[in-house]
Amino acid sequence: MLVFTCVSHFTFMKEDFARMIPPSIPWPRVMVYFTGVCEIAGAVGLLLPEFRRAAAYALIAFFLAVLPANIHAARAGISLRGKPATKLWLRIPMQALFVAIAFLAIH
Repeated sequence: MLVFTCVSHFTFMKEDFARMIPPSIPWPRVMVYFTGVCEIAGAVGLLLPEFRRAAAYALIAFFLAVLPANIHAARAGISLRGKPATKLWLRIPMQALFVAIAFLAIH
């Protein structure tokens, strides 16, 4: 999942992701690239035993940090590839699941 979403941060979808960034966050396109790099670094880190713990904790922080953008996208009616963003009733449990999976990676 992380590799798939990371790649989309560097494709035509980057503009959709930039619109997801709440207006209070500066440089939305830079943030899109930064979060894409964070996702791939986290994915690689999970695969390397010596980095797994640090990557899992970093991904937990990451998943919590990007939640406001997901909430903003759902509340503002932002579309992704022409489709509505994931509804909050599904997005929030999905984020919780991603946090749980990252946590389980170290236990």
